[in-house]
Amino acid sequence: MNTVKSAFGTGIGVVALFLVIAGQAQAATTQIVTFGMRYRPGTAQPPTGMVAGTGPTTGCTSTSNSLAVGAELSFDTLNIVGIQALCAQPNIAGFWTTPVRSTFIGRSTQSVRRILCPSSMAIAQLKVQFLAVQFVCRDLELVPTSENVKPTTFEVSSQDLFQVATFEAKCIAGEWAQFLQPNFDGAGVLSSIIPLCNGVVHGELLKGYPSSLIVGRTMGQQSEQGVLNADLFDVQLYNFGVTLNTAVQVEIRGAGNMPGTLLESDFAGTQFNVPCESIFVPLNNGGQLFVGYRCTVDPVTFRFGRALVGHFSFKPRNPTTDEASLPILNINVLAADPALAKIEPLTGIDAAFPVVIHGF
Repeated sequence: MNTVKSAFGTGIGVVALFLVIAGQAQAATTQIVTFGMRYRPGTAQPPTGMVAGTGPTTGCTSTSNSLAVGAELSFDTLNIVGIQALCAQPNIAGFWTTPVRSTFIGRSTQSVRRILCPSSMAIAQLKVQFLAVQFVCRDLELVPTSENVKPTTFEVSSQDLFQVATFEAKCIAGEWAQFLQPNFDGAGVLSSIIPLCNGVVHGELLKGYPSSLIVGRTMGQQSEQGVLNADLFDVQLYNFGVTLNTAVQVEIRGAGNMPGTLLESDFAGTQFNVPCESIFVPLNNGGQLFVGYRCTVDPVTFRFGRALVGHFSFKPRNPTTDEASLPILNINVLAADPALAKIEPLTGIDAAFPVVIHGF
């Protein structure tokens, strides 16, 4: 199996790559899909029992091929007085990396708090309290079969909710918030947010695509993490191409932006679902350095197009420089046996989710 890397993991819609057929690289530009994921065409609607007002909204259009994955809130002392949605372009497996700002509504201040969904999730529910906003994010899993998978959710908040929410709204199963319609009281303080909900579709593969298209992703990896606080997330592979007949490998390594070095103890509590081994590189002093894990995924592990590599627990020991949001772990899809290149070509899509590691 020969692995070809593609820009598709960035969420870019039209993908140019080299096809490897029978071990012979052919310089050819192929459009695999026209987009990764986007909202369905049509009008987004408020949850049942709620009525959308006439005020402005902030969110993501279907034509932008992006989904609402968070928001930035502006504060005046303790009160929330402004909001703008954050939109990101997911790939065909729902994995996204870099959100961009949508329309700002309200009053702008110097005090801004960003709240983001974990990786491969988008906003599906929200709660508003006196001093806080909480998003309930739902997994963007859209398996290419009819398998019913219970959606995974995760809560992210501008700060802890110390009392019962004064407002709550939820999109139905199979829908996510496309637009947010904020309402402010007479003093200009946020009082509620009406989500306008819509379904999500993913791009269709080019018919007759001659390769396995293995897309790696993390699901539930938090965008902010504290030193010595474990983050729990899944590493998954999806096959959107032809059926696999041979195993593939995935490596979980520290990215170039990882602060400090990795230790095996940083992953204490990880539960592997497939055979995995530690990766060590030799040092000049005769020792060796741990850099991550290499896991082998057998074709039978893929059920309905998805394979769970493992439930990962990662506890960093150092903060990121200047608290920058940078990828700290790389999920690399590789060929298990390069000698099989003439038998089964493979297009592998990597994943690396940006994370801020705080020093507290």
